[in-house]
Amino acid sequence: MLGKYGGAAFSIYGYFDIKDQYKSGEISVQKMRIEQTSNGIGDLPIVGTGWTFGWELGRIVTNIPGYDKYVRQPVRNTFGIETQW
Repeated sequence: MLGKYGGAAFSIYGYFDIKDQYKSGEISVQKMRIEQTSNGIGDLPIVGTGWTFGWELGRIVTNIPGYDKYVRQPVRNTFGIETQW
């Protein structure tokens, strides 16, 4: 059951969440398009469920307060990665 409907359920949730973030100016049009493309992949049976579950779990983790300051930026500085957006 999860394999059949899980990806679609996460995609629907993600679609509205991302749309709200874009409308409020929290994310750029480029980031919105990337996120919505991922939601499209989430509609694929079985594979989409795994993809979307991982993608949304990543979004949850990266939105934890302090993640950017204490995890993302130190990793970028260590490897010399410049911020793209």
